[in-house]
Amino acid sequence: MNRRNILITAAAALVLRLAYVFFYGADPLNPDSLNYLAIAKNLLASGSFSLDGIAPTMSRAPGYPLFIAATGLLTGGVNIKAVLAAQAVLDSATAVYVLLLAARFVPAGWALAAGLFYALHPVFTGFSGMLLSESLFMHFWLLFLLSFRRGLEDGRLTPWALAGLALALGVLTRPAHMFYPLPAAFLLAIRRPGLKAAVAGFAIFLAAAAATMTPWVIRNYRVSGLFVTVATGGSAAVWLGSMDHFPNKADIDAVWPGPDYKSPEAERAFAAAAKKNWQENRRRILLHLPYRLRKFWVTSHSSVFRVEMPNAYYRETGQYRALVCKTLLLALQVLTLAGGLAGAWILRRRWQDALFLLMPAAYVSAHILNDWGPGRYHLSALPCLAITALWGLREVLASRAAPR
Repeated sequence: MNRRNILITAAAALVLRLAYVFFYGADPLNPDSLNYLAIAKNLLASGSFSLDGIAPTMSRAPGYPLFIAATGLLTGGVNIKAVLAAQAVLDSATAVYVLLLAARFVPAGWALAAGLFYALHPVFTGFSGMLLSESLFMHFWLLFLLSFRRGLEDGRLTPWALAGLALALGVLTRPAHMFYPLPAAFLLAIRRPGLKAAVAGFAIFLAAAAATMTPWVIRNYRVSGLFVTVATGGSAAVWLGSMDHFPNKADIDAVWPGPDYKSPEAERAFAAAAKKNWQENRRRILLHLPYRLRKFWVTSHSSVFRVEMPNAYYRETGQYRALVCKTLLLALQVLTLAGGLAGAWILRRRWQDALFLLMPAAYVSAHILNDWGPGRYHLSALPCLAITALWGLREVLASRAAPR
């Protein structure tokens, strides 16, 4: 890979992110941030993975609080700006991973465009300036995709082991991708050449992932007596997806009136309620899924920049800059989706390779079964859709330039 392209991508990402962190002045905190901060401070003070410094918690994945605490060790205490600066550096490396992944499918110039897509993308820049787990997760996720692809193509065992480590660390940061080994196994199965060597590599991948996650699973069992892979709260998400309307406080209280909806007891209550809802309202829920799919993908992510109010509010109050911001962000999202779909159609004869880039989008789309809002879960698929779009465009241009 051209070192110049790597430097351009990393520099563009780093300058933009550090400028955002230190000069934009947006509030980096939200309710989740306060949980992460509390756990990190207790880790530094007493070595306790706890919200209150007393009772161990399983309500949060360990990756991000440990990242904050590690930054605190280096800076003499938890400093939010230092954490965000560290995220800016990591996310700049993530942009390079996107570049290197794209280089597995397209020539260097096109790969640079993919790297710059991530480096200059306002939403990824914005998340690097928020005290949330997205940037850390994206770093591990793109490292996994790059390593997994290298394992498929090169046949060496080291990339497979790195892929297992990276995916496990990503899951320990955000658990949503814990089932990705299943589609990964499918991607392996459809590659006929070198399948025997790839199966051995995949075994290394699974072993590395299991070895990375096992200590946390053992810790959860020791503190609770329960087998909790990463964190509690999954049943509440499944229940949320089983509702035929967006739940209000009364709906939540009817299932679990207690304050901690991520407790093991709440897990059981929400799981039972979800099962009941699916049994009684299956048809209505299924008919609602297309609406959820549209809402899941077609979103401006304007909340990252604190302009999440309805458009009518900004029109009535004359805040036209906010309207322009939301419109541009939405246009970028729609163009990325349209480009990815168009690229998939263009590459349909090379579907085995294209599927590697499309599988993340298919996987995250399953979140319409356990969520309602336009969440952040589809962020992991956007770089892959951008690469697909660029690859498809390159194929079209190459075919037109070919002599007839």
